[in-house]
Amino acid sequence: MIIMNKSGKIKIIDIIKTMIPMVVKACPLYFGFFCIVSLLTAALSTMNTVTMNNFLDSIEKFFNKTCTFYGVCLELLFLGICLISYQAANGVMNFIGDDFSTKVEGKIREKINIKSSKINPTDFENPLFLDDINKAEEGTESGIFIVRMILVVSMFYIPYFVFIGIYLYKLRPVLVISIALIFFPIMISQVIKIKLFTNLEDEIAPIRRQFKYYERCLIDKEYYKETRSLGCAGYFMKLYKESLSKYNEYTLKIQKRVIKIEICLKLFTLSGYIIVLFILIDSMLKKYISIGAFGAVCGVLITFVNRMQELICKHISSIMQHIGTQNNLIRFLSAEERTGKDAVINDDPSIRLDNVSFTYPGTTSDALADINLYVNPGETIALVGENGSGKSTLIKILIGLYIPSNGDVEIAGYNTKEVSIKSLSSIISGVFQKYQRYKMTLKENIVISDTISDVNEKRVRSAAKEADLEMRKVDFSDGYDTMLSREFDGVELSGGQWQRVALARGFYKLHNMIILDEPTAAIDPIEETKLYNKFQKISKDKTSFIVTHRLGSAKLADRIIVLDKGRIVQQGTHESLINQEGKYREMYNLQSKWYK
Repeated sequence: MIIMNKSGKIKIIDIIKTMIPMVVKACPLYFGFFCIVSLLTAALSTMNTVTMNNFLDSIEKFFNKTCTFYGVCLELLFLGICLISYQAANGVMNFIGDDFSTKVEGKIREKINIKSSKINPTDFENPLFLDDINKAEEGTESGIFIVRMILVVSMFYIPYFVFIGIYLYKLRPVLVISIALIFFPIMISQVIKIKLFTNLEDEIAPIRRQFKYYERCLIDKEYYKETRSLGCAGYFMKLYKESLSKYNEYTLKIQKRVIKIEICLKLFTLSGYIIVLFILIDSMLKKYISIGAFGAVCGVLITFVNRMQELICKHISSIMQHIGTQNNLIRFLSAEERTGKDAVINDDPSIRLDNVSFTYPGTTSDALADINLYVNPGETIALVGENGSGKSTLIKILIGLYIPSNGDVEIAGYNTKEVSIKSLSSIISGVFQKYQRYKMTLKENIVISDTISDVNEKRVRSAAKEADLEMRKVDFSDGYDTMLSREFDGVELSGGQWQRVALARGFYKLHNMIILDEPTAAIDPIEETKLYNKFQKISKDKTSFIVTHRLGSAKLADRIIVLDKGRIVQQGTHESLINQEGKYREMYNLQSKWYK
């Protein structure tokens, strides 16, 4: 269970306890090898100092005639072996770290996708939940980065400082003071910097979102046509420059403060250097350490300070800056899932709705209220009504995608609250108003509706034919293997062609129930008539639903359901409804005026 502190943030210990096992499970061998190589690199780095000490001592002894030239060469050989081994181990550590991060990121993103498939679909109607998904995806990369930094700190930097501390202590215990003299000014500087930049982030985050948005309005494909057509590019450029200038002003102000603080603290660090050098000179003059040890320690001080700065200013700082994103990732991964047992629904299903009401997250009014409905197996139902009447919501309830807030829905005798989405979706195919334009090949765009079964080439061609998708060489140069995206060296289709691809996708899947949810927005009336005639043929003896604003197309349904403000106000055949006062006749007459 994830525990949060009073501010609603997840504790750092919980982040570590959650992320480390996740990373280990993703790539256990890589994890272990990375830890071993990091420890080895830290040990070899310390050995460089020791062998340098021995080499310099051997030179001194050679001039004092207490060591042979062969002995000097032997120490030089050891030093060379250590330096080469360290560079090799360091290179392996960096290479493994990058590859390790890439592999783990893929595993965690897969985990997020699997988690998303188990979340109640109703949650996707909540903007806050959609933000959580987006933040969780951002937190994936940060989470891996944090784990990697924790490993580097614990398996390389800390062992290195421990080894160097032992080395200095053995030379002369007072030399260990050098660690504290160098460490504390750097640490204080970083703590102040983190606090300043945290406050800065709170101030500039809204401004950054502003200029990023204005930038999109200027260059993004989604906006640029209208921006150019309306002649408002100059206006957005002005807003962009103003917000960017304000952003830079805030950032520069903080940077100046940080530089002043760092200059002051670097003076303390310089004082630490001077004190350490004084201790070293005093130790050498009093014969506590050799000349070789003096040279080795002077050399290691530069490396020591650089690594101390790396540890505190780079790695620990990066961990603290990224730690906030983990709240989103872990909160998302621990979100409640939609559960349900698997069931085999082979026969054409009947559907029963009993006193069903539904309210979207974050709202107080019902999108559907007191719906009672029975759909016979093999029946074709048309749902009609004004915008906002609840048509699309009712479809999602009818197919079990949404769980009602009140009441029960049964499909083939199974309550949708108790059956898994996987079982329900296995019998359903559909074409929706907001269909997806996947940046994949034509074949992949079609067969994606049935990823469980092996690709059936005959069904692919049949689905394309049923959707009237003309396979002209000029449009599909590689046939069904044509990439449908210019971004990936492919082609771009017209709106009507994409519509037919979406229809082919719906026709490809073997189904017991099919839905057409306003699928004809991008095709002309003649093609629309052809589509509905084919739909009538394909849906024969199958439970099917049509959601439409064009009431003429509702005539082919066995029964028409009329919705108004989330309630069923009428139902019957076209003939029965047109001959009685009510919403259906009112809408039909208003629509027919444009054709007379």
